Amino acid sequence: MQWIATALLVISVRQHAQGAAENTNGAEFNILCKLVSMLDSEKIEDVKAAEIETDAQSAWTEIQHIYIMTANDTYYNEGAKGPDKDSDSDEKKRNERIQKWKEARETWAKADDPDQKGKKKYTRVSRLKLPQAVAAKLDSLYTQALKIDEKTTQKAQAIGAEETKIRAAVRAALYGKTRQGTGTSFALPDDIDYGSDYAAACAGTAGPGRSLANDLMCLCSAGAQTASDTLKQCTTLTTSTFTDTGNNEGAFDTIYGKLKDLCLKQEKAQELTPAGLTAAIAAFTSRLGHTAHTTAPNKGAYTFGRGSDNAAQCTGASVDSTSCVNYNAVITASSGTAITAAIKWLGQISIAITSLETRRKLVREKEAQEARMISLHDSMQQLYEEAKNPQQLNANPDSKQQQTPPQKLKECEKYHNKSKECTDNGCKWKGTDEKTGSCEVDETKVTTQTKTEGTGAGTDSKTNTTGNNNSFVIKISPLWLAVMLF
Repeated sequence: MQWIATALLVISVRQHAQGAAENTNGAEFNILCKLVSMLDSEKIEDVKAAEIETDAQSAWTEIQHIYIMTANDTYYNEGAKGPDKDSDSDEKKRNERIQKWKEARETWAKADDPDQKGKKKYTRVSRLKLPQAVAAKLDSLYTQALKIDEKTTQKAQAIGAEETKIRAAVRAALYGKTRQGTGTSFALPDDIDYGSDYAAACAGTAGPGRSLANDLMCLCSAGAQTASDTLKQCTTLTTSTFTDTGNNEGAFDTIYGKLKDLCLKQEKAQELTPAGLTAAIAAFTSRLGHTAHTTAPNKGAYTFGRGSDNAAQCTGASVDSTSCVNYNAVITASSGTAITAAIKWLGQISIAITSLETRRKLVREKEAQEARMISLHDSMQQLYEEAKNPQQLNANPDSKQQQTPPQKLKECEKYHNKSKECTDNGCKWKGTDEKTGSCEVDETKVTTQTKTEGTGAGTDSKTNTTGNNNSFVIKISPLWLAVMLF
C-alpha cells in the first residue's frame, strides 16, 4: 500500500508548523467531520462490474441443468447421495432424497424456451445415446465449472472477511476499543473510549488518539464550561443547548452526539475508499501543529486545534477559543515509530485502507472466475444443442468412435457405491472408499469384446459412451447443494 508521505510520518521531535495566532478550529473541525461522516456511514466502495455476478450465477445454474439432462439414467432419476453419505442406507431417507431430487429437477426442467415459442427449454438426452467424444466434452466442461465455482466461492468468502475487517477498523477508529465488524452500523454506543475527564481526554497519554469521537469532543468543548460560544470556535452551525460541561464520560457522549449530528449535516457521507481515507489522513497530519506557540511543549508541534501558549495546553480550563487535542505526550512517548502507532484511530484507518485495497484485488480475481464461468456456459450450451440433434452428430465422422455396449454400461451402473459387487461383475471401481464411488465399464474388457463381435454387433455398439463418461458424481456435495437450491 502506497501512503502519502505525510500519512507515514515518522515520529520524532520536529519543528512546529507556523500558523497564524488568530487561527480558530474551523479547519480542524472540517477535517474530523469528514472522517466522522465517512466512518459512521460504513459505505464500502462498490467496485464490482455491473451484472457479472448475476450472469455468472445464471451460467452456473444452466451448466448444472445441462449436465443433469445429459447424465446417465441412474443419476438423472436418483441424483447423488447427499452430504450425509450414510443416509442412503436408510430406505426411507433415500426415497425422500430421491423424491426431493425429482421435484427440484421437474421444477426447472419444465421451463419454456425463451427463444422458441411453444418449445421447452430442456430436452432429456440420455448418456446412452451420446457419442464418446460428446460425452467426454460434457464431463470435461462440467469438471472445469465445478472448479471455477469453488474458486468463486472462496473469493467471495475472502471478500466478506475483508469487509468485516473494514467495518471493525472504522468502528474502532471512531469509537475506540476493539470492535466487531459484523452486523449493520449501530447507533451511538455508551462505551466510547474517552479519557476520564476533559484534561485526561485531551492531553497526556491516556486520552488523545484513543478514538476520533474523543478527539472531536476535545476540539469543540471545554472542561470548565461549554456554551454556544465554545461551539463557535469549530463551526457556524448551531445546535440547541450546547451547554454540557465536558468533565465526565456521560457529558462527552452528549457533546459528541451533538457534534456528530452537525457533521452529518455538513458533510455528505462518502464511500470508504483507499484514496478518500488516505487524503483525509494527509489533511489531518498536515494540520497537526499548525498554530505556533512559544511556551507550549515542542512549541505546539503536536497540537491539533488552536490551543493556548502555555505548558498545560488542552486541559479544558480555558474557553477563549483555545480548545484542542494535545498529542505531544503520546507522540514523544512513541518516538521512532509511525504516527499511527501513537494516534490509535489513525492506525485503525490504516488497517481499513489495507483491507479496502485487498478487497479490490479479490473482487477483480472473483470477476475473472465469473467471466470464465460465463464463457464456459456458452461452450456447454453449444455442445448441448449438438447432443439434442443426433442427425448432426451422426453426420460428423469425428464423433463416430468406438463406444461401450449399452447393456454393459447399464450393468455396471447398478453397482455404484458397491465396490465388491462392481469388481465381481467385471467392472472397474472408482471411489474414495469401498462405499463411495462409481462403477464403470472396464475398457480393456470392452475392447476385447467389441473386436470379437466386429461390425456385425449392430448399431447399438456405435451409440454408447465410455466408462469415463459415466463418472457423474464428480463432486457430490457441491452438486447436491446447488441442485437443491433450484
